[in-house]
Amino acid sequence: MGNPVMSDDGLGPYILKQLKKMPQIRGVSYYNAATDSLSCFQLLKDTGKILIVDALHGGYSPGTTYRIRANRLNLDSMHMFSLHEMHLLHLAARFFPERLREITVLAVEPENIEPGLSLSAMVQSAVPLLIRLIIQEISRIKTVI
Repeated sequence: MGNPVMSDDGLGPYILKQLKKMPQIRGVSYYNAATDSLSCFQLLKDTGKILIVDALHGGYSPGTTYRIRANRLNLDSMHMFSLHEMHLLHLAARFFPERLREITVLAVEPENIEPGLSLSAMVQSAVPLLIRLIIQEISRIKTVI
């Protein structure tokens, strides 16, 4: 998720590009929803576990990395920290509430969401950790299935 022309909000698409440079993990599909959560409706309906990578306002220092289980979020107050108007998690809660148990969010606290094509230094410094966490999460999911 994210808008690649809004600095740190472009984290999701940036990470996707990094993952595509790595050897493809068998049985894993990547999808760039950008800022169009509605395009994910079919994904929610037809896929297994979902890992969302995004920039989220959580109230901590820029560069802070989060791992959040979707079923533990208070989605009524989520508009306060999501950078997107209609987030994929709102769709899941409304139309597929049972899917929230199968969605994990890995995110980084943004520093800058002004127009720009690059990540801030604080968010960029969190990228290696975020990629390691993504690979660990995928490995964990694949061993549970």
